[in-house]
Amino acid sequence: MKTRVPALAVIAAVVVIIAAAAVWWLSTAPADQSSATTEPVSGPATTEPTPSPTGDETMTPPADEQPIDGYGPQAATPAPAPTYTHRHVSPTGDDWKDTDRAEPQQVATAFLTVYGTRAADTDDTWTETAGTLATTALINELTDSGHLAIEGKAPTEVVDVSYSDSPVPEFGPDTPIRWSRTATVTINTEHSGRIEAQYRVAAGKTGDGWILTDVAADFYQVVAR
Repeated sequence: MKTRVPALAVIAAVVVIIAAAAVWWLSTAPADQSSATTEPVSGPATTEPTPSPTGDETMTPPADEQPIDGYGPQAATPAPAPTYTHRHVSPTGDDWKDTDRAEPQQVATAFLTVYGTRAADTDDTWTETAGTLATTALINELTDSGHLAIEGKAPTEVVDVSYSDSPVPEFGPDTPIRWSRTATVTINTEHSGRIEAQYRVAAGKTGDGWILTDVAADFYQVVAR
């Protein structure tokens, strides 16, 4: 006589077998790679891209690359050179030889006239002409420093010399052997306009009369073209 296994027993046995198989599979399967701890890998540094101008934004080029007339970088147009009236200039004659050495202002006028009148930029004859009107030390000093008011403007001619009423403060008051004034000299040039130059001059009295000892230039300017 055959023994019949109840259906519930069969089902229970199948469940046990499946459970055992699941336990075995879990015990033999590799660990979950996603839970493993890894060291971060440093990649190359990234730079934020520079945004392109949008909307109302504009890119301004450097000053030396900005267009002047809309067609790219260009050099600025130089200002036109000034034009001057042609003036007839005559070299100094021998009037300075008639200078009254007993009058310091006459000596100063003669010297400033000779000093500011040149036939050419290379003309240095004034140093000889002024030899009896100024000390050797003063002539050497003025030769070394140059005459900036007329440099590069020859031929030139002094047409007027005027003086202040009072002595130059730095030289002190006038005395029987000391004299000083601020002198304004007007110089005509042939092609560079009319120039006005200001000097502080001083003279000392010697046995042969007055002689220039100091000539200091203050400024010069073009007063007429």
